[in-house]
Amino acid sequence: MTDLKIVDRLERTDNYITKKWKAEKAFRYVIEFNDHKFVESSAFIHYDNSDKILDLTIEISTMYGCPLRCKFCDTNKINSVKYLNSNEIVLQVQKTLMESNLNPLDFIDFRISYLAIGENSLIPDEIIESSQLLKKLFSHVLFNLSTVAADISAINKWSNAHLALRTLQISILHYDIVEIKKIIPNIKKFEIDKLINCLISFNKENPNTKIRFNYVLIENYNDSIGYLNKLVEILKPLKSIVYFRISILNETEGTKQYYLNQVTKEKTELIVKTLIENDYNAYIFGTFINQRISCGQFIGKYDKYCK
Repeated sequence: MTDLKIVDRLERTDNYITKKWKAEKAFRYVIEFNDHKFVESSAFIHYDNSDKILDLTIEISTMYGCPLRCKFCDTNKINSVKYLNSNEIVLQVQKTLMESNLNPLDFIDFRISYLAIGENSLIPDEIIESSQLLKKLFSHVLFNLSTVAADISAINKWSNAHLALRTLQISILHYDIVEIKKIIPNIKKFEIDKLINCLISFNKENPNTKIRFNYVLIENYNDSIGYLNKLVEILKPLKSIVYFRISILNETEGTKQYYLNQVTKEKTELIVKTLIENDYNAYIFGTFINQRISCGQFIGKYDKYCK
């Protein structure tokens, strides 16, 4: 573990709106690699309403910086992009467990989530190799894997590898690439028809993996019922195999710079109600309070580290 250095950390416990767990104890770290890559990783212990422990989740980064430049994400602070290799990803998990003094063997439900900094579809082979290495270290682990770019070739690679995936998460902001580029300027393409066919095939190959659409609600962008009705009609072929996580937009430097605002609690609940009425499974995820450790928010002072 001498290759890695902790340069910042944060520990806190918060209540959340989620499908299953209601509270989260979080250990967040900024980790420096020898070649001046900085990433953020977290250990999360989740609890239900009775304070029973539900799971241990390690959330990891796969890149220093991110080439997609999502306007609502704190990775906009990071000017350069460096990819992690599979061994560095494994070391990151081990360092996070060591620093938080947590043993996966103490938890029946242990998960590793590729959900922090980085676009995983750009390095599909490293994702496959690192998850296979981690599975050898922790035989009971299941993985959560996310992608914003939704690259078809990457999803097909993951499908054919038959990884121990608990969840495949696809971030979906809009069905129109012109609109998507207003928020994710560097995304190259988003072909929703091909994505639908790809996910149908993925489900056939990996029936035990849940497919989740991460729907980040942004005021006056994708929060109208008219837009939502069109989206659910387009996604109709996936109705029986996907579910929606309606994510509350978190405040970042980017959301303030680009005037991206959170949708009200009442409107968010209406979005979920509309999806359920259209026979989709859906739930709200996040908090309407700025907790500085939620999705898109990072604790690293990257302008200071990189001088």
